[in-house]
Amino acid sequence: MHDWLKEFDENFPKVNPKTVYNFVIWVRQTYAIPETKQEREYLIVEELPYGKQAQVDFGEYNMHA
Repeated sequence: MHDWLKEFDENFPKVNPKTVYNFVIWVRQTYAIPETKQEREYLIVEELPYGKQAQVDFGEYNMHA
């Protein structure tokens, strides 16, 4: 929610994300607003011709100080 508010309003004040979270919880409890769960759909991507599709794995790298 905090990220969305920052993106939506460029003049959004600088506050801690936990403050936004606590406010949202308070509003939900005060007005009995249920939390909605949105399921993500994962679909198989149709095969494209050779060279038209790529898969990238950024992996993980641990740097030593």
